[in-house]
Amino acid sequence: MTATTTDLGTRRGQAALGHTRRLAQIAGTLLGAIGARWSDFVDASQLGPRADAVTSRHTGARI
Repeated sequence: MTATTTDLGTRRGQAALGHTRRLAQIAGTLLGAIGARWSDFVDASQLGPRADAVTSRHTGARI
């Protein structure tokens, strides 16, 4: 089959769409992985002490 200008443009467009889809898929996977790790990080209370832990540890009395 002989490639015409129209065919070449269409092929480039289809290739660009394929690459764009693949990049979007990779970005989604990365964001999902980061989100899961962040959720684990927050659930482990590594962003600071939990309110109930602070309340139970401190009675308000000064030493």
